[in-house]
Amino acid sequence: MKYKNFVVGDFLIRGFSQSSIAIQFVIFLSALFGGFLFFSNIASAATYISGTISTNTTWTAANSPYVVSSVTVNSGVTLTIEPATVVKFQSTSSSLLVIGTLNVNGTSADKVYFTSIKDDAVGGDTNGDGSATTSAARDWSYIWVGGGTLNLNYAVVRYGGFYGSNGYGVNHNNTGSVNISNS
Repeated sequence: MKYKNFVVGDFLIRGFSQSSIAIQFVIFLSALFGGFLFFSNIASAATYISGTISTNTTWTAANSPYVVSSVTVNSGVTLTIEPATVVKFQSTSSSLLVIGTLNVNGTSADKVYFTSIKDDAVGGDTNGDGSATTSAARDWSYIWVGGGTLNLNYAVVRYGGFYGSNGYGVNHNNTGSVNISNS
């Protein structure tokens, strides 16, 4: 087999047969477009959160969406959520228990969203399944205020719901305080 030099675009390729270059080019294109198709449904990097928050913490729009399984804000601790942050709950048993303080500081232009991981309308397709799942009431449990303080300003709470018959997204056990405005 005779080997030649080939020019592909602005590149000179030396010492390959024409058929081997064609094969390599097809493999390259397959890998490039196959990777694109595979990763095109995956949203930008999410921040996964579970367990106890035991020091003052701030969640930012830049690190969202935050994917929550079950999180507790300890007594004496403040979780602050900045404008335009998206918080997605991972499953029907996912919740956010507030024993300390939860300050949700959205604005009229940049609300904070608490929603289902199946909700692709905000924060993108976080679960990476395209349109295979759709969000619905009771996709996640609740934000429960159990002796702490919840300050909710310019927030949207959707697709949550306690597994009881009424389906609440925010629950309060009559201790602590809940302050909701512009939400």
